[in-house]
Amino acid sequence: MENEWVEEKKVSKRNVDHGNNVKRMRRLYGWSQEELGRQSKTSQQSVSKWEGEREIPADILEKFANGFKVPVAVLRDMEEDEPCVYDIHDNKFDNESNLIGNDQYVHNTYNPVQDLMKLFDQYATLYKDLVKRAEEKATEAEKKVHTNEEEIRVLGKRLETIENILLDKYNSSNK
Repeated sequence: MENEWVEEKKVSKRNVDHGNNVKRMRRLYGWSQEELGRQSKTSQQSVSKWEGEREIPADILEKFANGFKVPVAVLRDMEEDEPCVYDIHDNKFDNESNLIGNDQYVHNTYNPVQDLMKLFDQYATLYKDLVKRAEEKATEAEKKVHTNEEEIRVLGKRLETIENILLDKYNSSNK
């Protein structure tokens, strides 16, 4: 019991906010409060409540950690100004270095900027496709306009021919 109190004091002195850590992880996973509730076997209302608390009891933190499939220490010890990047290996994490045994680098990180860049690339591709289709439609419309102009010229010549024939008949009948 005394040990827990010391640990809580230690957490209070550091810039740690358990509720904010849960919210940060939830957002990194791209989950709603409802989804985190499902993953951690609790309710959306409970998630909302605990995200607003600076300190969360260990048993609740464990539920959230299990939902995220990360060690409890990630949610318990992550400081607010610290990036949300941890190396995870054998259910242990090391936020001090990327080197974990046998010179192996293990990176279990999520970088939302990469997803944004992928989306940007997708939108750029879609935009190029849209421009290409618009150009094709414009070319098609120009061809139709040109075809219509030709048809109008041909009809104009026919009308002129018919007009001349009618004028000739009218003039010949009046003589």
